[in-house]
Amino acid sequence: MAPRSSKKVIYAALLGNVLVALTKFAAAGLTGSSAMVSEAIHSLVDTGNEVLLLYGLRRAARPPDQLHPLGHGRELYFWSFIVTLLIFALGAGVSVYEGISHVMVPVPMSNTVVNYVVLSLAFVFEGVSWRVAIKEFQQSPFKGVGADNFAVDYLRLRRGEHEPMYPHSLELRVLAQTGLVGAILFGGFLVAALLAVARSLRREDPFVAGFAAAALAAFAYWLFHGSVDWLWEFPALGAAAFAWLALAAQAVPVEPARAERRVPLYVVIPLLLVAAVAAASVTLPWIAAKEIDSASAGWAADPAAAFHRLDVARRLNPLTDEADVVAGVIALRLHDRTRERLAFERAVERNRNNWYARLELAVLDAQQRRRAAALAQIRAARALDPLEPVLADVREKILRRQPISQAAIDQSFLARTRTLTGAQQR
Repeated sequence: MAPRSSKKVIYAALLGNVLVALTKFAAAGLTGSSAMVSEAIHSLVDTGNEVLLLYGLRRAARPPDQLHPLGHGRELYFWSFIVTLLIFALGAGVSVYEGISHVMVPVPMSNTVVNYVVLSLAFVFEGVSWRVAIKEFQQSPFKGVGADNFAVDYLRLRRGEHEPMYPHSLELRVLAQTGLVGAILFGGFLVAALLAVARSLRREDPFVAGFAAAALAAFAYWLFHGSVDWLWEFPALGAAAFAWLALAAQAVPVEPARAERRVPLYVVIPLLLVAAVAAASVTLPWIAAKEIDSASAGWAADPAAAFHRLDVARRLNPLTDEADVVAGVIALRLHDRTRERLAFERAVERNRNNWYARLELAVLDAQQRRRAAALAQIRAARALDPLEPVLADVREKILRRQPISQAAIDQSFLARTRTLTGAQQR
C-alpha cells in the first residue's frame, strides 16, 4: 500500500465524519435533542482528529536523524494521545453542558423519529465489528477467545480494508474475549460498586449525595460511550472513569473501628499465594515488554545483546510471540537467514494465527527456491487474512517465479503503520 493510498483512508474518514456531523446537527435542529447535539459535537471532534492524524503522518514521515535513528514513527502516539484528550474533554464537556442547560430550561422534543433513524444508522455502521464479536462468543461462549484476539477473527472475516483490533463495544469485548466467566466477573464487580454508590446517594448531606451523583455520571458517560465506541480502550480515560466510580462509592461516613480479629493462617497462606501469582502474572510480562523495547531500540549498536534480551523476554512471557517476531525482523535486517527462520518458526509455534510470520517464512522459502513450501505458507497466511494485499502480491510473484523485494514489503507495511497510528496485529 503506497503512502498516497494510505492517506486516502484518512481523507475518506474525514469526509465521512463531516457528513455524519452535518446529519446529526440537522437532526438536532429538527428534534431539539440535547443528546443529538452532543453526538454532533463528538462527530465534529472526530473530524478535527482526522486533521491531527494527517499532521501526525507528515511529522512521522520525516527521515531518521542523529537523535532519532529509527525515525519519527512513534510521534503518532503523541497525536493519538491528543486525539484522546479532545474526544473526552470536548465530547464529555458538551454533554455535561447540554444536560445541565436542558434541565434548567427544559425544551420539548419534536420529530423524535429522526433521532431513531440516526441511531439505527449508527447501529448499522457499527454492526460489522459487532458481528465478528458475536461470532467469537458463539465459538467459545464459556471462556471466550482470549484477550486481544478479536483481530484474528476480524481479519479472517472482514469485507473491507479496515483492520480494527477491538470491537466497538465494551460489553461485546468482555463477552467475546473472556466469555461468560469474564462477563459474570465484570458484571459482579459493577453490581457491587453500584450497591456501594447507592449508599452514598442515600446520604442526607446534599453536598455528599450530589458529589456522588456527579462522580457516577462521569463513570456512566464513559461506560455508555464505550458501548458503541473505543473510548474504553484508552487507559488514561478508563483509569479516570473507575476513579470517579471509586469516589462515588466512598462518599459514606467513616464507620467506627471494630475490634481486630486475627485471621486464621489457613486463610492467609492461600491469599498470599494468590497475590504472589497475580503479581508475577503482571510483573513478568511487563519486564518482558521492557526487554523487547530495549532490544528494538539498541539492536543496531549491539545485535548480540538485543538477541539476548529477546531470549530473556521469550522465557519470561511464554504466552506471546512478540519477542520471536522482533528477533526475526532484526535477523532479517542483519541478513542472518538461519536465525530469521528459527525466530519466525518459533513465532508460528506460539501463535498459529500469526500470518505475518508465515509471510516471512514464505519469502525465505521462495528465496531458497523451495517453491512448494513457500506456496503452502502463503495459503496458510491467506486463510488467516484473505484480503491482505501483500500476501496476494507475494503469491503472484512465487507463481511467476519472480524475485520478491523485501524492501517493497517493508515499505508497504510502514505506510500502513503510519496510517493506523501504531496499531499492532494482536
